[in-house]
Amino acid sequence: MGKQHFVAIDLGATSGRVMLAEVDGNGVQMREIRRFPNPLVPVGGHLHWNIYELYRQVVEALCAVAAEGIRPVSVGIDTWG
Repeated sequence: MGKQHFVAIDLGATSGRVMLAEVDGNGVQMREIRRFPNPLVPVGGHLHWNIYELYRQVVEALCAVAAEGIRPVSVGIDTWG
């Protein structure tokens, strides 16, 4: 089996990160591609995530992976709450 790559996106309550996992016959290697803040923004008297900024950060991270010539087999997203 050759190398396979997987992207994990973790959107937490106050920060987010994008990780790249490389899997081969010898195990799994992981490295952080991008980490970014996820501050709450007030809208209409309530606090919300800035979905547009989160989207931008995730797209930039995926572009960084692609710039390395890596084509992930899958991408997973986990969010808080």
